[in-house]
Amino acid sequence: MRIPNPPPNVSKIHVNKADNELHIYAAKLNWSSEISLAKGGPTFKPYSFILNGVLPTNSPPKTPPPHLPYALVFVGINWDGPWAFEVGLYGPKGRRLYHFTPSGTGKVGLVWHQTVPIYVN
Repeated sequence: MRIPNPPPNVSKIHVNKADNELHIYAAKLNWSSEISLAKGGPTFKPYSFILNGVLPTNSPPKTPPPHLPYALVFVGINWDGPWAFEVGLYGPKGRRLYHFTPSGTGKVGLVWHQTVPIYVN
C-alpha cells in the first residue's frame, strides 16, 4: 500500500468486522495508546468512532496526547478457524481514505497488522 506524503487527515474510524480480536493503537515516538479493542466473531456488531484531536472522544488519554502527525497501528489476532477484519478510515468530509479487508483461516495468533501514518483534524 502506498501512503501519500504528507499523510491524509483522518476524522473517523469504522470497524465493520473483527473476527476474532482487533486492537487499534495511536502511536508516536516514545508514546502509544490503545484507542480501541474489539473482540467478536461472526455476530460482531459494527461500530464507528470520531477522532477528536488525537484520541476518540469516548477514550480520553491517560497521558498528554502527542503532537500531530502520528500513526494508527492495527493488530488482528485469531483464536482459531476462519478470521476476518474490515476497517475503514474516513476524512473530514466523509470520504473513505482506506478500506482494509484481510481474511484467512486456520492460523492462531497474530494474523494481520497495518500501520498508517495520519494527521487528525
